[in-house]
Amino acid sequence: NRLENLFPAARFVDNVEYPEFKLIPWQKMPDKEPRYYQAEAIEKLLDNPLSHIEFATGAGKSLIILHLVKKTGLPSVVVTPSASIGRQLYNEAIELFGKKNVGLFGDGKKEIGKKILISIAKSVAMVEEPEILEQFKMYKVCITDESHQVPSELLSKSALNTLAHCPYRWFVSATQERNDGRDIMLEGIIGPKVHEKTINDLQNEGFLARIETMVVNVTSKDKYSGSNTLKNNQHHFLYNKNILSAITMFIQEAISSQIPTLILIDEKDQELAIRNAVGNVYEFAHGGSDTTAIVDRFNSGETLIVVGTSAVSVGTDFRPVRLTINWMANRSSVKVKQGAIGRSTRICTRTGKKDCKIIDFCVENVDILKRHVNDRIKLYKEVGPVSFMDWE
Repeated sequence: NRLENLFPAARFVDNVEYPEFKLIPWQKMPDKEPRYYQAEAIEKLLDNPLSHIEFATGAGKSLIILHLVKKTGLPSVVVTPSASIGRQLYNEAIELFGKKNVGLFGDGKKEIGKKILISIAKSVAMVEEPEILEQFKMYKVCITDESHQVPSELLSKSALNTLAHCPYRWFVSATQERNDGRDIMLEGIIGPKVHEKTINDLQNEGFLARIETMVVNVTSKDKYSGSNTLKNNQHHFLYNKNILSAITMFIQEAISSQIPTLILIDEKDQELAIRNAVGNVYEFAHGGSDTTAIVDRFNSGETLIVVGTSAVSVGTDFRPVRLTINWMANRSSVKVKQGAIGRSTRICTRTGKKDCKIIDFCVENVDILKRHVNDRIKLYKEVGPVSFMDWE
């Protein structure tokens, strides 16, 4: 489209050969039928072989992906941004289509050859062996989950090298914006947007939980005064004893009132500080843990509180969470929308959850951190009211 606008005489001709769809049966019927907007997205993607959708976290993108796989019936690769998201989707696909039809590529496995291949973006992008590249040519469908989370280089290599031969190419994400300045490259890979659903749309229609945010005003007693953003985050935010004290109180209240709580952190030392303050009253989800099992225990009510790193801040399905504490030091709109906001929006029928509170922190005596939290506050205000509390 950009080239056609620049050169009015130019015309785009699609010479790709698109194989006919062949339905693949369910081994087990999904528990839920697609909601109306999911069904619309499926049909619009099927009508546009190279296209993408933007659906808010919690809108049910995984179900859309699995229905695309079924409706095409063609050998399909689903590319995921991380091992934790890949494993979660892998388990869902096995349940619906059976182990004989589903394989995993990455995270220690190379089950290429299965009709449905759930893959990790880094593993797909790094394929160089001619024999493996040849095996990938059996796949006719490439679906990329959370495509904006895949680094530009990996997205380019997976979509345009390893899977360049796939005629059907679909990309699903909560937001297709990027933080690396390569939006035009992304646009060229993912094609036109054919459907969109925002958090506000789905909140108003009763499909996502209402969110309110409380920002706790704290101070830092650390003496560091340099301009290095990373060091400012570490000295004044990630290891701020006033923030730890506030989180300790919130954890104690959550236990007393039996409020399912998720605490998002950046570094493992933060978890150690929490554990020293409150004891072993939660599960810790990180890159080396079985995050799928932890999420399952949380969703079933067996676990009340989870502390998690970036391993669970994107794509994991925390349904009953009523309190999300954001102790992650970032201003990225993508990470905030996918992280604190995205982990809070799901409705839980088991518990009747229809709302969630987010807690964030403003370090009032550090200007750079005040600017960061103000950026986050703008995003919080887009999805619900924001209030403030002073911490003594």
